[in-house]
Amino acid sequence: MSKQKKILYLCYDGLNQPIGQSQVLQLLINLSENSQHSFTIISLESNSDLKNIRHRNTAQKLKEKHIDWHYHAFFYKPKRIATLLNLFKMLLKSIEIVYNKKIDLIHARAFFPTLIAFIIKLLFKTPYIFDMRGFWPDEKADLGAISRTSFLYKLMKKMELMFINHAAATISLSEAAIQEIKTWKHINAKEDRFYRISTNVDLSLFKWNQKIKNAHAPVIGHIGSAHSWYLMDEFFLAAKAILKHSPDSRIKILNRHDHTYIKTLISKHQIPIDKVELKDIEHNLIHEEICSIDLAIFFIKPAYSKIASAPTKFAELLACGVPCLTNEGIGDIAPLIRESKIGVVVQDLKQTAIESAALEILSLLNEPDLSRRATNLAEKEFSMRTGALKYLEIYNKINNIK
Repeated sequence: MSKQKKILYLCYDGLNQPIGQSQVLQLLINLSENSQHSFTIISLESNSDLKNIRHRNTAQKLKEKHIDWHYHAFFYKPKRIATLLNLFKMLLKSIEIVYNKKIDLIHARAFFPTLIAFIIKLLFKTPYIFDMRGFWPDEKADLGAISRTSFLYKLMKKMELMFINHAAATISLSEAAIQEIKTWKHINAKEDRFYRISTNVDLSLFKWNQKIKNAHAPVIGHIGSAHSWYLMDEFFLAAKAILKHSPDSRIKILNRHDHTYIKTLISKHQIPIDKVELKDIEHNLIHEEICSIDLAIFFIKPAYSKIASAPTKFAELLACGVPCLTNEGIGDIAPLIRESKIGVVVQDLKQTAIESAALEILSLLNEPDLSRRATNLAEKEFSMRTGALKYLEIYNKINNIK
């Protein structure tokens, strides 16, 4: 049995945010419950989150599991200066904790925390895990925030390569991303340094209610953002095709901040407003709403960086037995859907292809074991407990490498 280790977890996202609650908090709790290791976490939190009841609940949950939580209020403006201030605060606190607690391993979630971990390795020789969460420089470029010819992009790509080569382990959300990384120039591509751990979901919360999917009048669902990467025009094209074939169908959209924009699209696509239910709901209640959905549709902007993605919503939908209609090029999603037959993947985003795929997933709803196949895949690929055990295996293997 591996000896107890002192692990510092660095997270740039707030634990009080939906992703922090579902992905970081639950992971830390599972790690603590399934090992003898001691965990310390540093996160950046918004001022508004620090004042609400969720913050007190989060603090209590971590205290009960003997997880030491340090946090700072997040600076937002001016953007670049704020980013530097956020990183500086996290670095100072990290140095203090690593020195005082004699930390054995740093688990850095995403790009900026790994910069902190890299600096600390230079100072103290403390090994770190680069938990990538995606190709961050390329995400910025694909969204048009920076140019691939710019100095900033080239600098971030060099830093990304440096983080990988100096990490004791690099974790990717997708196998597709690992294979892509191994083709990069100057990469240290040893097999035992790369691991795939996808998005995880709490199966005790997100679970199928045994409801048989309605193929005649399905509830068509969309969850989360309607901006940035998500293609809502294409969503409504698919939904409209289903409504045309099955007039009693309805649309349910669970979204927090984009209601005005969504209503504009509903009007643009001439969808009767009484056919659409648009809801703003807290993440801790979203599993109940997902269970009322018969099929989910989400299309993501095709881009190079998306091969390193694994949308949390996909795991949550499968855990609730919901089949999905989506597009190619999103991490490992396409092969998973095809192999398990739990949805439909469109080859391109032309209207004819989208409408054809919409009718195909409608037909798929007639298969009685569809939801069971989805939940089986969720348990195999996305279980929070399984993910935690994979992390623990990595901790135990690399922790003492200096």
